[in-house]
Amino acid sequence: MTPRLQNSKTFRHANVFLALLFFLIMASLASAGFLPDGAFSDDAIGTTTANFLKNPPGARFEALAKGGLVLNGADAVFYNPAGISYFPSGAGNFSLSYETMLESGYRSNMSYLKGLESGWVRGFGFLFYSAGEMDSFNAMGDKTGSFSSYDSAFQTTYAKDFEKFKIGANLKFIHSKIYTESAHSVAVDIGIIVPDGRPLAKTRTDVALAVRNLGFPMKLGSMSHPLPLELVGGLLWDYSPNLDIIFEGKLPVDHKPYLLFAGEYEIISSDSLGLFLRAGYNFKNQDELGFMGGFSSGFGVQIKNIVLDYAFVLYGDLGDTHKITFSYGFGNQGERTKDKDRLRRIYAPKEKKVLAVLTLKNGENVSKERSFTISNILEAEIIKTGKYRIVERTDLIYVLSEQKINKSGLNSVDNYLKFGELLAADRVIIGEIFKEKKSYVISAKIISVATGEVLKSESEIATDEYNLRTACKLLAQKLIR
Repeated sequence: MTPRLQNSKTFRHANVFLALLFFLIMASLASAGFLPDGAFSDDAIGTTTANFLKNPPGARFEALAKGGLVLNGADAVFYNPAGISYFPSGAGNFSLSYETMLESGYRSNMSYLKGLESGWVRGFGFLFYSAGEMDSFNAMGDKTGSFSSYDSAFQTTYAKDFEKFKIGANLKFIHSKIYTESAHSVAVDIGIIVPDGRPLAKTRTDVALAVRNLGFPMKLGSMSHPLPLELVGGLLWDYSPNLDIIFEGKLPVDHKPYLLFAGEYEIISSDSLGLFLRAGYNFKNQDELGFMGGFSSGFGVQIKNIVLDYAFVLYGDLGDTHKITFSYGFGNQGERTKDKDRLRRIYAPKEKKVLAVLTLKNGENVSKERSFTISNILEAEIIKTGKYRIVERTDLIYVLSEQKINKSGLNSVDNYLKFGELLAADRVIIGEIFKEKKSYVISAKIISVATGEVLKSESEIATDEYNLRTACKLLAQKLIR
């Protein structure tokens, strides 16, 4: 059998296996009450509860026809949590949204996100939906007053960027109340974003997958209903530097599968100001509300690290809805970037400087081997701070050997510039270690490759060789502070 035929056969077997696995999972969910009768078709319309969880609540996503699974941004916390994974340690975001609904209903949400030293991003979110006041009647049909109904959800989120892919998950605690009856449930969202890894591609295409609202059925009174489970796949095409085009397919548990497409265009771009125009078309809304009901639009304004998004959605004869989202970014972010991962520029963190730790010069009574080891320890401690992108020392050794740079000349400004060109480093650390009796004295400087300026100079003493790691840790903290 030829390799091509063998690969083709293996591919078919894999597809059969995945289809069988999907069927078994869906059958298990249906038997456990997670799916309604006639799931993933129009036969299941109106069979789910907590439907305020269906649509992403941010105004940006509302303007994009309720799509944007592949987008990065703080507002992704309620839709695809993988989209918040870019926050560096210490940076974060606070956002608040309000949406007018049909009749007297409204929906609001807030979120708080922060990057952790471990590389994970943690977030908290709260959603609230009110249907407004409704009249109550007795058995004779006489009005007896009014009552309210509402839904709410509190969620905690974790996400991380693993470079080749980003992943995130939400754990949601849901509460619903109608008149005197109330219900509770727990659900999860799991999402993944896979950036286009082709470094020389003129245009890039990122993809994403997510499972949303997978949770236990809610029992309200004597009736039990499943949550609005949804499987989503999305694609983002970087058509031009200013235009992103989005295609998305959704498989909701209470509706037949449908598609949407949208675009986001940046018409103003500067260091402190940005203006975005957005529009989209949702084929589910078209089926329910007619041709014009499928359209949505909006805009976003960014002033430094403050963002205001607005969305306008047509609902045909039923009326229109408006949504506003306010967002404030704090920490090491807010700088305008054209970064390769297409982070949302209005939330993008400042790019980390690239740092190369050169081998410390061995002074009196210190061997070259000991100096090399201590340089590695110092580099490891700087990596732990998360403040720089580090040129690995194995790469430094390669460049040194390839370019045959004389180590004795490392103190010249010309060689710092040379290293900047070879390693694409913004800064280098040079220094010296020498021994006084039993103590080791370690001194180091951070130098700008572009200007040769000494940005920081510090030293630390290790009372003996057993305290070298502690001394390197303290020295790294002094240099980075």
